[in-house]
Amino acid sequence: MAAFSLDAVAAARQTLIDTDDEAKGTLQVRAGFDSGPVVGSVVGTTYKKYTLFGNTVNTASRMESTGVPGSVQCTKRAAELLAKEQRGIGQEFTVEERGEVQVK
Repeated sequence: MAAFSLDAVAAARQTLIDTDDEAKGTLQVRAGFDSGPVVGSVVGTTYKKYTLFGNTVNTASRMESTGVPGSVQCTKRAAELLAKEQRGIGQEFTVEERGEVQVK
């Protein structure tokens, strides 16, 4: 999830807002993630879609919405898991503590 988030933010930085006017710059997106239990289910009758539910999903959404454009924000729980597991996935990530952030 961390690698995907970083790749998505990087791709946005390279995507022009208006291909006819490069002066408008590139997209700036935020990404956020958490780690924990979720429940998945297919919802809808006419337009079925697979959806995830749970506090982990809600917290990841809060990480995105309170994040800084052009960056990825994660919970302390996710950062600790990432630090523990990054050697096993063959990729190293640098996590900078942002301090306390007010979330709903």
